[in-house]
Amino acid sequence: MVGGRPRAHPGRKLHACNIEGCTAMLSSPYALKRHQDAVHLKRKMFKCSLDGCNFQAIQQSSLTIHMNAIHLKAIKYDCPYYGCTFTCYRRDQLTRHCKRIHEERQFVCHINGCMRRFAHHWQLKHHVNKNHLNDPLYTCGFDGCQFTATSKNLLDEHCNQVHLLREQFMCNFNGCPFRSTSRASLQNHKRRMHMPK
Repeated sequence: MVGGRPRAHPGRKLHACNIEGCTAMLSSPYALKRHQDAVHLKRKMFKCSLDGCNFQAIQQSSLTIHMNAIHLKAIKYDCPYYGCTFTCYRRDQLTRHCKRIHEERQFVCHINGCMRRFAHHWQLKHHVNKNHLNDPLYTCGFDGCQFTATSKNLLDEHCNQVHLLREQFMCNFNGCPFRSTSRASLQNHKRRMHMPK
C-alpha cells in the first residue's frame, strides 16, 4: 500500500522518506529526492529567468506553464463544455480532461449489476480490482447449486455439463464417436487419441 492505496507495481521496490513523521513511499531515488526537496525543504529549484520576475517552482512543468501563460502569452485551451472552467496550455491536457470528465463513458462494469461507467479501460480495470475482486462474478441459477465462475463461458460450460447434460463438443477425426460437454475434455481426448506420440 502506498498512502492508503494499493501499489500500482507490486514487484517494484519502494523508497521510504526518512523524515520523521512522513509515511511517503516513492518509486525511485529521484522521486524521493524531489519529494524531500519540495515537501520538507520547501526548495523551489526552478526559477523564472526573465528580469523582474520572481516566480519559483518546485517542478519544471510548473515553470513551463508559468512561462507559457505569463510571458509567452501562449495559446490557452478552454474546455468547450458549457459551465466548465477548466483551462490549460497544452492540447493533449484538454483532450485528456474532456475524455475523463465529459465524454461518454463507454466502459461499463457489469459485475453483479454494478453498471458504473468509465471513460477509459484502465479505469474500469482499477474499479473491478478495487471493488469486485472477491465478488463471485457469475452464479449458477439452478436450485441448490452454489457454483460460481469468473466468466460467463465457464458458467455456461458448468450448466451444460452438470445440469443440462448437453454433449456439444464432438470429435471431428475420421468417424470417431467421442462427444463431450467440455471443450477441455475434447482437447484432451484429441491429444491422447489422435495426436502422434
